[in-house]
Amino acid sequence: MDFQEKPDDPNSTLVSIACYAFPADSIRFDEYLEDGNNPDEPGWFIQWLVNDGPVRAFTFDDAWYDIGTPESYLEAVAWELDGHNVVAEDATIENTTLGENVHVLSGAELVNSSLDRTIVFPDTTIIDSDIRQSIIDQDTHVESLDLAGALIGAHTQLTDGN
Repeated sequence: MDFQEKPDDPNSTLVSIACYAFPADSIRFDEYLEDGNNPDEPGWFIQWLVNDGPVRAFTFDDAWYDIGTPESYLEAVAWELDGHNVVAEDATIENTTLGENVHVLSGAELVNSSLDRTIVFPDTTIIDSDIRQSIIDQDTHVESLDLAGALIGAHTQLTDGN
């Protein structure tokens, strides 16, 4: 087996999803760190193990997404939803149009708005807005805005200024 952590020129199209299982006798993380290696990305530890002895990998044929960017996260959600929408039972949807691949989480409130390919996290309020291809984090208030490709952090208050 060969393993490469974030190569510039990869040897294959196979990827690792960072799900590791180690037999107790193979966990030599102290030794790895003592050698001055990178403690922040587990893939470097795996590469170090591969260079030191046999390592086995489990491969699968199902879909896999690296959700490290907002765009890839939205792509993964769209693949899972397959054109449908998921709305939490306790979310409030009033006079609002949901296009495709919209995920509305618990406690969110959508009023007089239109959303498409968007994720709305818990306890977020969206009023009089058109939102497309966006991620709106928890406890956020969006009012009277037209947004596309937005990534809005938690506890944010955004209005048109009126």
